[in-house]
Amino acid sequence: MECKIFLIVMQFFITISDSLYHLLMDLSQSRVSCSPEILEFETLAALACSCLLSLVVARGDTGKLLTAVAAMLMFSSKLATQAIKVMLFEVS
Repeated sequence: MECKIFLIVMQFFITISDSLYHLLMDLSQSRVSCSPEILEFETLAALACSCLLSLVVARGDTGKLLTAVAAMLMFSSKLATQAIKVMLFEVS
């Protein structure tokens, strides 16, 4: 019984994290024309990139990690000026 509940919870987590992955990919790659809100967009894109990197590292999915990093590197130069922070914790 416990094993079945664990499998259901894991399937739910995978579904949610896949949806979150796609949302963050869209946010980090959104192209917006120059407007007064461009600073807010760039901040949102940088935040989405940070969250995206943290998510794929936490999941341990190498394919998604490489896809996310490649998408950020090939995106416009606007992200080059943003500070994308990822907190790394040492597990002992």
